[in-house]
Amino acid sequence: MVYDGEGCIKRYDEQEPDDPDVFTDGAGVVHKQPVMVSFNPEFKPRPITPSLGFFICGRVLR
Repeated sequence: MVYDGEGCIKRYDEQEPDDPDVFTDGAGVVHKQPVMVSFNPEFKPRPITPSLGFFICGRVLR
């Protein structure tokens, strides 16, 4: 995937949001925050924020 112009190999997941206000819709529902999880356990998940560009450009085959 490419995130904020940086290519990386991670898997997509969702977690409780760091800032619930950003992920609350007009009806007051708080949605999960998307995160990128590294295959290397030494790296913590990186939150995906609405302000940075994000797209998936391939997939890992195992």
